Amino acid sequence: MSSFRERLSAPWWLWALAALFSLSLGIAFGAPFTATIGSVICLACGALLTWGLLAWSPTIEVRQGVLYAGRAHLELEYIAEAIALDPIAAYNLRGPAANPLAWMLLRSWIPTAVRIDLADAADPTPYWFISTRKPTELVAALKFSTSN
Repeated sequence: MSSFRERLSAPWWLWALAALFSLSLGIAFGAPFTATIGSVICLACGALLTWGLLAWSPTIEVRQGVLYAGRAHLELEYIAEAIALDPIAAYNLRGPAANPLAWMLLRSWIPTAVRIDLADAADPTPYWFISTRKPTELVAALKFSTSN
């Protein structure tokens, strides 16, 4: 059973941009050739862009004592502290205050994040930085799961 789950899906404007791109490509091929070719190109491009937007939408999940963030996972026993970041703090940690050794799961369209400091002295990674629309809920799930 999962105590936290969030999919970092693309915002509506990125989906709209993908649809407009598919449509414009269909028109560009349909005008000199035929409407059928334009329609096929539009649908194929739309399908590829939909697949890409879904494939690039990682999931964050806290389940059975493990934090899963995209393809990475972290056992909760190695977490020293988890801090919810507002948009300004997240911006600073993404840019000027960033540590190049940190592990990051970033989505530029999500302004808030969570910083997870690690307690493993053998790991050169100082912290994980994860974009999330629900930073306080993720921190609460991490703290609840580590206390059990």
